[in-house]
Amino acid sequence: MNIKYNKKKKELRKDPVLESIGKIRDFVVKNSNTVISSILVVIFMFAGFQIYSYFKKTGMLKSQEAFGKATSLYKLQEYDKAIDAFKLVIENHGKSSHALYSCYMIGQILLSNGEYDKAISYFEKALSFKKNTAFLRGESLAGIGTSYEAKGELEKSLQYFQEALNDEKIRYRHPSIQWKMALINKKLGKKDKVVYYCNKLVSDTLITDYKKKAENLLATM
Repeated sequence: MNIKYNKKKKELRKDPVLESIGKIRDFVVKNSNTVISSILVVIFMFAGFQIYSYFKKTGMLKSQEAFGKATSLYKLQEYDKAIDAFKLVIENHGKSSHALYSCYMIGQILLSNGEYDKAISYFEKALSFKKNTAFLRGESLAGIGTSYEAKGELEKSLQYFQEALNDEKIRYRHPSIQWKMALINKKLGKKDKVVYYCNKLVSDTLITDYKKKAENLLATM
């Protein structure tokens, strides 16, 4: 019986998992202060991450709520109040994606109101965001182009429309921008550019409305 017990004990001592557990136990016993300090560091790091996550989540909820209020005012066509509400989002949640959307929305309202210089300034603020811009970078460029077009600064508007065309995230807007560029170039007397953009519309887009317009314009050239 003793022989079997001793044999079993010997086999257990050779078990690599048990040996590792034993080594860890010995290490903890010999270096208890160091181990406890390391554990405390891990605990504080974990707690800090949880606190950071909580405040980040809370901040996002607050910015979402503020943006929702501003959007509701916009939908009710209370544009002055909507602008003030969007400004609060920018002021209180300046680094959030809601602040980016708010800059763009204010730009659109001001553009509709004919306040072109103010609209340009808010579209430019939207362009200052470098992360998570999605389609709003291209849309803001198009907004600036439209503002300069309305101001009669046609060459400048073309520069921004071209930048918007280079943004694949607003590919859905390319036909309307190309049509704008064809018409602006016609005003500027640049026949070759008119033909270029009209041909792009005829060959590249499946949107029959712009295709028909382009074909009609080409027929007059």
